[in-house]
Amino acid sequence: MAALGSWLDAKKNKGKWLLRIEDLDGPRCVTGADHVIMRQLLACGLQWDEEVTWQSKHQDAYQDALESLNQARSLYSCTCSRQVIANTLTAQGIETPRNQEMIYPGTCRPTKIEPSDFKTKGNTAIRLALPNNLVIKFEDEWLGSQKQNLNEQVGDFVLRRSDGVFTYQLAVVVDDAAQGITHVVRGADLLGNTARQVHLQHLLRFQTPHYLHLPLVLDEHGEKLSKQTLATQIKTQNPKSALEELRKAAKHLGLRNLSNRGGISIAEWLLSATHAWKDRKNKTQ
Repeated sequence: MAALGSWLDAKKNKGKWLLRIEDLDGPRCVTGADHVIMRQLLACGLQWDEEVTWQSKHQDAYQDALESLNQARSLYSCTCSRQVIANTLTAQGIETPRNQEMIYPGTCRPTKIEPSDFKTKGNTAIRLALPNNLVIKFEDEWLGSQKQNLNEQVGDFVLRRSDGVFTYQLAVVVDDAAQGITHVVRGADLLGNTARQVHLQHLLRFQTPHYLHLPLVLDEHGEKLSKQTLATQIKTQNPKSALEELRKAAKHLGLRNLSNRGGISIAEWLLSATHAWKDRKNKTQ
């Protein structure tokens, strides 16, 4: 659904739709999954406009950004495990709701932050030190005005894990800037990440793109449909099944009155969906 929504938004804005494979966490990536995704997108008529990029190939760019933040005295090493953080929060009387990120209590934060040689330090995470009372505001094109106090709702967050893997927060900010991304369209499950990314964009002097977070498809328990919640795989074996999947996604996106006639091609359907998306957007502005 997010793929369709972002594709329609790009076409509505007469822009380019780019495909990036987020494969930073190598051990968790299933071999060949990227090519399965690409085949499914193409079967649905969702053709990307530039070469596909893989985050695993951008390690040097992420390291350069990390070094820039390091020289600005914004980073420090952290040896806290999740259990240590949980125990510290419990001792402070803070309970973290299920499926919610733990707020880092600042256990490893030094009194004075100085640049460090993080390239040679292993087995420690690297966190971004936040200024006091950091409130980030931004406009979401679907959800409206958003505001998050990063100190109270997140705490100093990790940019590189203890196993050396760069986090999503840093990687997407660097990649968006490198690719000249002007509009980010993604699922609402990533809304809580946006304030962190906006703050990083400010620190690294990158432009902040427009954001649009789409509603999620939820199961009967109110949880996002995913492999973990036993969601069924989309069916794109033939044009008919691919078109049916597109129609399901469009319905969830609130697009109505699209053609249901038999024999319509995917290209024709996508054209009508683009017009419907443009009308929907105009009504919400």
